[in-house]
This record gives sequence, C-alpha cells and structure tokens, in this order.
Amino acid sequence: VEQVGWNAMTRHAYGVAAHSFAAAIDLLQRADGASAHEAMLQLVLGNAQLMTHGYGDARVREAFATCERLARSAGLQELRFRALIGLGTVAIAAGDPLRADPHVAQMAAMVANEAPQCAAQALWRSGDVHLQKGALAAARADLERAAATEAAPGIPFGTDLQVDIHG
Repeated sequence: VEQVGWNAMTRHAYGVAAHSFAAAIDLLQRADGASAHEAMLQLVLGNAQLMTHGYGDARVREAFATCERLARSAGLQELRFRALIGLGTVAIAAGDPLRADPHVAQMAAMVANEAPQCAAQALWRSGDVHLQKGALAAARADLERAAATEAAPGIPFGTDLQVDIHG
C-alpha cells in the first residue's frame, strides 16, 4: 500500500497518494513500535493532502501535527523539523503568521539545542514569518543570516522528502 503512495507521488497523482498513505498509516497504527515509520508517512500524507486539498484543509495541519508529535517522541530531529516547517507554512498560507510563531520558536530551540545543522532553514522560515507580518527589517536580517549560513545537505527548506536543496 505504501509503495503505491510513493509511486503516485512521483506521478503527481496526489489523491491516490493521500489515500494510499492514509491506508498505510492505518495498518501501521495497528502494529507496535511503528511510530518512526508512521511519522514519515504522516509527513508525506500532509504533502499529498496539501496538493489535493490546499493549505487550508484541516487534514493537512493534522498530518503535520501528528508527524511532529511522533517525531518528537521518537527523537527524529530532521523529521520533526520538516513537520514544523509544514505547520508554519500552513499558518502563513492561511494568512495567519501569528499562528506560525510557535513553530518558528520550536525550530529555533531545536537549532540551539539539538539540531544546529538546521540553522539556515530555521532562519529562512523565521524571515518568511516576519515578512508576512510586515516586519521588514527583521525579515531582512533573518534572510541575510540564512543566506550566509551553510544549509545542511539532505535537509530541505520545505517538507517534501523528495527535495534535496543541493541537487
């Protein structure tokens, strides 16, 4: 079922992908110790839901929030970081940058405490939030710092698992 979802994503058949990933998650939830795998599937489900239903759909936010919770409990920093980017993006796209603030704060805390390799991505998202709020000086400062910071290979600026910022 999961492979059908991956195949659908590569063919931009996001509705099929969302259905397949949801079915795979349902199967995983019945198994013990599957939280890491489920977290990854929740992230791709969120992306597929986003492409089929848009940023405002509650299922998109729910998938990213579930991914963040599972990744946090499993200690999966990069996956959690991607979920936080997704949650922040959903808030910004909904025209509510204030709702993105807690996600940006969590990303900053992760950079400071456990994931310094994600600094460029956290600064980029913070700059985006400031820009959406109209805080242009803060946005410029964060985006300039992001541009001057080397991004970690393999950690995208978005939530998509297929994206490699260096490739």
